[in-house]
Amino acid sequence: MTSLRTSVWALFCLCASLPAAQTPDPAQLVRDAVANEVQANQHPAGSYMYRLSKESKSGLQVKDMIETKDGIVARLISLNGRPLTDAERAADDQRLANLIANPAEQQRKRDDQKKEQDRFLAIIKAMPDALLYTYDGTGQIDGRDTIRLRFKPNPAFHTTTRETIIFRAAEGLVYIDAKDKRLLKFDGAQTSDINVGWGLIGHINKGSKLLLEQRRFGDGAWRLTHMDLAGNGQVLLFKSINFLAKQTATDFRRVPDDLTLAQAVDLLKKQDVASASVPH
Repeated sequence: MTSLRTSVWALFCLCASLPAAQTPDPAQLVRDAVANEVQANQHPAGSYMYRLSKESKSGLQVKDMIETKDGIVARLISLNGRPLTDAERAADDQRLANLIANPAEQQRKRDDQKKEQDRFLAIIKAMPDALLYTYDGTGQIDGRDTIRLRFKPNPAFHTTTRETIIFRAAEGLVYIDAKDKRLLKFDGAQTSDINVGWGLIGHINKGSKLLLEQRRFGDGAWRLTHMDLAGNGQVLLFKSINFLAKQTATDFRRVPDDLTLAQAVDLLKKQDVASASVPH
């Protein structure tokens, strides 16, 4: 009996002397991941062709996209689940021809894409300060080890910007890639109404949702593969608004990094449109 007690006590002392598994600091994890996202957006790795499905209140569009050194080029594939008519195909191809021939239009497209990128980065950059995080466990997404954090609004964060005002009442989960320290998934929803200008300018109703998902490819590049934004509210007390923006990117393929716009358009036209399926 004494020997057994001695053995149990020795085992207890051994376990007590082992270093405790350290839980990662959630705030630092988010700061590191955000810094990596900003760096990757400013210096993207590689160029890709992919298929983008965009759903909004006006319907569903499917486009083939190519990243080039002069911006992203898109060619329309289908509308609301049906192939383009001959007239629609001709009109979209003429739009691309005009883009290639018009430097001013090229600059306008680059400016529009830069504004869209800046709006996305504004959301990402606000994450460390706008939300409070707690460790919620680990798991896997697409075979990648992830660290899961639960978030809620930071009462000390104040903003009136259109991009970050959603954080005032956002709660949900964020998933961070354990190895690359990149944002794999953000899944949040508003738990209360958000008033803009004390409600005089407008408000966004409780229940609005934002879902972002990214994917890592074999060459180490990361791309946004899914975005789902949905909600409703009111502007200037009278006008009701409903917003829906859902995007899914699939079928990623590497393309040369030095493609010109004209080369990208030629490559898009070579795609087998007839065999292309519309994502559901």
